[in-house]
Amino acid sequence: MPDERWHVQESRTLYENRWLRLREDHCILPDGTELPHPWFVLDKDDYVLVVAVTAAQEAVLVRLYKHGAGAVVTECPAGFIDPGEAPADAARRELREETGYLAQEVIPISVLYASPSVLSNRCHIFWCPDLTERVPPNREPSERMEVLLVPWAELLDQIQHGQGLSDVSSMAACLLVNQRHTKTWRGADSLRPRDGRSTGGCALVRREHITSAAQEEP
Repeated sequence: MPDERWHVQESRTLYENRWLRLREDHCILPDGTELPHPWFVLDKDDYVLVVAVTAAQEAVLVRLYKHGAGAVVTECPAGFIDPGEAPADAARRELREETGYLAQEVIPISVLYASPSVLSNRCHIFWCPDLTERVPPNREPSERMEVLLVPWAELLDQIQHGQGLSDVSSMAACLLVNQRHTKTWRGADSLRPRDGRSTGGCALVRREHITSAAQEEP
């Protein structure tokens, strides 16, 4: 099979700090064509995204302001993997730091690129089912976060109508968990979305205000 990777003729770092590195690559395509313009790539650490569901079959979500979007968003708990840290350990840590929930099971679902044209990092998706035990969260001082508990079946219903979550990664992760695991999960019938019905909002969401200040966002 032919190598379809681009050859990097020259690369230079334009900016770098503890969170990211912006580089400028001058590339040649496999057929020898030289790109007439540089390609900019943002190097960041891999991160975890956790589909967390309580024993009461409620999805554990977080609602917070994201400055890149300039908006308040609802998403699954997520955060960067620390250097030398196993992805599963990062998932367990992020869930605890952001929501206070302690995962007994951390089940790997998939590893996907978030935006492979310009980002080099990957998203490690995990499923943490049957959550019950909880401690106070331990968040970064800069983050103000609200924990939401949404019935799993209702969240799936909202997702099918393009609602419930603000980012594509969280939506994709929830759909992957539903597709692969709910048949083996007790109460699976109640987890399937209802045909054609949408909640049209968050009437069934339980909002929890917890004082404690999440790991740096991806």
